[in-house]
Amino acid sequence: MMSAKPEAELPEPSNALASMTLPWSRSSAARFVMKSHATSPGAFTSRPGPIGQVAESEAALWFRPLYTDYLGPITASQLPRVELVSMVVGVGPAILDALIDSQPNGIVIEGFGGSHVPPTLLDRVDQAIAQGIPIVEASRSGDGPTLRETYAVPGCEIDLQARGAVMADTISAIKARLRLAVAIATGQPLDAAFPVT
Repeated sequence: MMSAKPEAELPEPSNALASMTLPWSRSSAARFVMKSHATSPGAFTSRPGPIGQVAESEAALWFRPLYTDYLGPITASQLPRVELVSMVVGVGPAILDALIDSQPNGIVIEGFGGSHVPPTLLDRVDQAIAQGIPIVEASRSGDGPTLRETYAVPGCEIDLQARGAVMADTISAIKARLRLAVAIATGQPLDAAFPVT
């Protein structure tokens, strides 16, 4: 937890509130906090907005999340290596070739729109999954969930899930990368960690 007032009295913690951040005087669920400006003192923002505030050394929560993000305790001294690759116009298979050759513990692909991948990369997605490297698909759009059942053409979500990839849903690729690493470290199956709705 981070707070502008470190001595603030916080409410009794619960599983749903275990991951919560207090940037400045506002409380936001950690799932939705992001740094949205490189240098501003108010650089941290969240969607859908704050769930509480800190005033005069007292924390007040207005809303309690209906979800839990807790996957379990991490006992390893180092998290598994999970790589993140972002889709851009003209991306070729060489980047995934290099990642697969380096044998990471997992790969997060930040795809177009609802998390789509160019068809030219699908052989590499299949190769990674065949080698036991989990693939999580996130959206690079910045807001909105990954899709799960809208488009069935090659490289879209129905096709990717049929190949064995899992959808991150509402969290960013950066957070999906950390969540995948924690899921691997705690022995959680992918379908217990994702999608994050």
